[in-house]
Amino acid sequence: MNQRIRAASCCASERMGGPDLSASAISFTEWQELVSRSFVPLEMHRSGHGRFHGDFRKRVLSDVMFCEMNATGHSFERTPELIAPNDDGFYKICIQIAGAGILIQDGREAMLSPGDLAIYDTERPYTREFSQDFRCLAVMFPRRAIDLHADVVRQVTAVRIGVDVPLGRIAGSFLTHVAENLDQVSGPSGVRLTHHLLDLISTLLSDEFGPGRRLVSPAEDLLGRIRAFIEKNLQDPNLGPTMVASAHYISTRHLHNLFQLEGATISSFIRSRRLEHCRRDLSDPMRRKCSVAAIAAHWGFLDAAHFSRIFKGVYGVSPRTYRDTTLSAEPNLLSGPARAVHNARDTAGGPPKFDPAATVTAGRDQTHRWTSSGHLPPGVRPDSSRPN
Repeated sequence: MNQRIRAASCCASERMGGPDLSASAISFTEWQELVSRSFVPLEMHRSGHGRFHGDFRKRVLSDVMFCEMNATGHSFERTPELIAPNDDGFYKICIQIAGAGILIQDGREAMLSPGDLAIYDTERPYTREFSQDFRCLAVMFPRRAIDLHADVVRQVTAVRIGVDVPLGRIAGSFLTHVAENLDQVSGPSGVRLTHHLLDLISTLLSDEFGPGRRLVSPAEDLLGRIRAFIEKNLQDPNLGPTMVASAHYISTRHLHNLFQLEGATISSFIRSRRLEHCRRDLSDPMRRKCSVAAIAAHWGFLDAAHFSRIFKGVYGVSPRTYRDTTLSAEPNLLSGPARAVHNARDTAGGPPKFDPAATVTAGRDQTHRWTSSGHLPPGVRPDSSRPN
């Protein structure tokens, strides 16, 4: 007999907002309740009435959730009926640790063996099937946490990334070690580890499915190089249309036209990337002693008051409120200011589409010479009022 159990339909932020959890289930009903409290709404299935057992561990760090599942074979499905129009958008990346699993999404089917990983999107239907006992680790994070446009990720959902892929092997080993030490992943080092993990995922997808793997138009290729240049130079306060156009030997008019085709502007793209880096640094416990103004200046915002206004305009809370709430509260994914950040949309058009080749992490890898000291670099315009 087929047991079909539908998880209650509440929003994703409520599901992921619960505390860290480590629990076991000795029945499929108990397992359904454990899983439904942590993930987006799912419809779960199991054939037969045999003995069921499942171990579940969850760890929430910043706005990233790690879930390890070790259970008897079953399946779960994200159906169109369970996807509300206003559902928060998340990506999940899953690594198969033991047993075998199948991931189905967007007309593709990936068979995952131990060491294999794949990504999928909670805003569209998907199915996970495990015919026998299995163990896997799923990492769930907001869409905006990686530097890939949703249209790009759509092309790589339910695609197996195996140990035969060099970066896939590195990412798989990283995630496996996280699963083995999930109880120890916490505090400032845990938050920083999640940032590095997201950078690794973004780099992996960009490298594996970049322009070298598919044909791109000259305009796409140019736009990809422009985005890479912007990401590398976000800390330069002079970064703007003139500097970008000159570096690529094109007119500023042509540059604006390239971004217009994507439904945005180059200025809004630069601003959104700088704000995201600032948001990360504000939520990093290791930079707790760095002033808000120093972090803003490090990413090219030399006017502290201006930075506070646009941060609040995009994310719904002031930088200081966001930092205080994030660093003082227990990890609670997408609650309060963190949820405001996730739900925010750039009023100027938001980050435009871009090619996977554009994803680089050079800006993140540079030493934070100024923010580590908490002092402002030369050229920063003093402001009589502290940024909120």
